[in-house]
This record gives sequence, C-alpha cells and structure tokens, in this order.
Amino acid sequence: KRILPTGNPAYQLAIIGNFIGADLAAQVGFEEIGLFLFSVGTFYYLLVFILNYQAIFRDSGFGNMSAGKANASHKKFRFLETTLHPILFLFIAPPAAAALARAQLATDHRMDHLAKFFFFISFFIFLLLLRCLILFVRKSPFTISYWAYTFPMAAIGSSAIEY
Repeated sequence: KRILPTGNPAYQLAIIGNFIGADLAAQVGFEEIGLFLFSVGTFYYLLVFILNYQAIFRDSGFGNMSAGKANASHKKFRFLETTLHPILFLFIAPPAAAALARAQLATDHRMDHLAKFFFFISFFIFLLLLRCLILFVRKSPFTISYWAYTFPMAAIGSSAIEY
C-alpha cells in the first residue's frame, strides 16, 4: 500500500491547473473564463482537501483508538510510505495558486481579501509542514518524490511576492 486508497495529495495537481488557467485567462482578458476556472478550482479544492485530510487521519490510526487507550501503532503515521512523505507539501500549492489567480481576477490586479485569505491558508499549511520537513528529510532517502518540494515552494514564494 504505497498511497492512500481514497485520497492522495497528488490529486491536488489537477486542481492547481484550474487556478493557473484562471490566472492566465485573466492576464489575456478572458475574465469570465478565469472566474469559471477559479470557481471550479475552489470547489474541487475544498472537496479534495477534505478527502485528503480525512484520509490522513483515518489511515494514521487516530480513528481506531478504543476506550481512550492507544497502542504503539497509533503513534506512527502509516498513511504514506516514507519515500512519499514529500508529496504532503503539495497541500501548500493550491491555495497559493488560488491567491495568485484571485489577484489577477481582481479589478485592480492586486490582492484583495479573498486572495489574502488563500495566501494565509497556504502560509499556515507551510508553517505546519515546516516542522515535519526536518523529520521527512532525515528519515526518507532521496527519491524522485522530492520534486514535490519545489513547486509548492515556488507557488507560495510567488504569492508572497505578490502580497
């Protein structure tokens, strides 16, 4: 069992395409198409985020504690193999890309409250995962899944510059 049976953080890559498409559509003047893509991306981001978040805690064993007693297996996250831990950083990218898209869709092409909302969500997730980064790097060997650090960091960096 390498990945989650019902939810996988890599599913978020398809959602990011909607936000990037909304950003590009707004830049070339197709604002209605941009709003459509932004709306679809936001809707599916909520669904996929809830699915992934629920799957992480269900598959980690936290939902199986009986009578308040947790055995030793509950203390270990077993929802992903160690080599796939870097893909958890993909949680950062969709709200960061949504912040950039919303900034382009705003009338003055600056971050409004909704764009800042998405930026702060991505920043909060970044801070949560920053603590885990040291553990992930120390415990997992270097594999191809390390690419998953690059795009979310670029997305949150770009939205921070835009902010």
